Amino acid sequence: MPTVSDLVEFFAEATGTRPEEGKVRARHLREAGLLPSGGRGRGGAEVNARHCARYLVAWMAAERAINAPEAFRVYDSIYPSVLEKHCLELGYDDQTY
Repeated sequence: MPTVSDLVEFFAEATGTRPEEGKVRARHLREAGLLPSGGRGRGGAEVNARHCARYLVAWMAAERAINAPEAFRVYDSIYPSVLEKHCLELGYDDQTY
């Protein structure tokens, strides 16, 4: 499984941004409990798809690295209500989605 460092490096390469900026954003997200923390190198904290999505949303939503956790929380707070509305429109009750 990829680590937080792998995520930062991949994103920097894919977007042409500086890895240093990504490291600072990842640090702020880790400190806010939104990304896992752990060792370095081979023992580094592993990320899953949810962590990758959090990183991506925080990167896209915040101009400054320090604002990344709050930007993610704002977007995250919108999602459940949109999902709930959509599921109810499809006929699911609140216990099945």
